[in-house]
Amino acid sequence: MQPSTLLKIAGRIRPLSPAAAAEPMPYEEADGFYAAWKIDDGQGKYLLKIASPNELAVYRRLHNRIPALPRFYGAVSYS
Repeated sequence: MQPSTLLKIAGRIRPLSPAAAAEPMPYEEADGFYAAWKIDDGQGKYLLKIASPNELAVYRRLHNRIPALPRFYGAVSYS
């Protein structure tokens, strides 16, 4: 997916600065990339991730209860 498309998707969840950049998140243990991208807009760093409906339900239910989970800003459908 193109960085401009990723930033457009992320911008629907949380406003980003014009300086925002997206890069794929590489596997640590092997070659390749997760279905996730690091977004850095100079004011904050975020993770944009493709999630299954079940995974999304878990994030929505637990994001305020478990401090180790990243802050959940929202979800958007994109096709």
